[in-house]
Amino acid sequence: MAWDNTVPAASDDIADALNYQETAQKVTELVQSQHFDLVERLAEEIAAMLMHDMKVPWLRLTLGKPSAVKSSSEVGVRIERGKAPMTQVYVDGVTTADLNKIQVIPADCNS
Repeated sequence: MAWDNTVPAASDDIADALNYQETAQKVTELVQSQHFDLVERLAEEIAAMLMHDMKVPWLRLTLGKPSAVKSSSEVGVRIERGKAPMTQVYVDGVTTADLNKIQVIPADCNS
């Protein structure tokens, strides 16, 4: 997910940062709120909610469905929504472009 880290970096205040606990809670609530037949629809709903509720301007989401196909351990979709960030962040020589997936596999999404 893209996020402007300049404010929390300057303030060193967790209140200014993206709240990962709230993000995870909102995704869980969305998944549990209704039945999704297709991972494609669930991925789009999660992306729309994160962009709207969490004010995330860009995200890349990978959503998998374990055991959906007998010959594969997992199948799924990867989507990108919003405007991609123009800057790269480096952590121990790894860019954010290398950190290219958010894995969301709801425990009760077995259909």
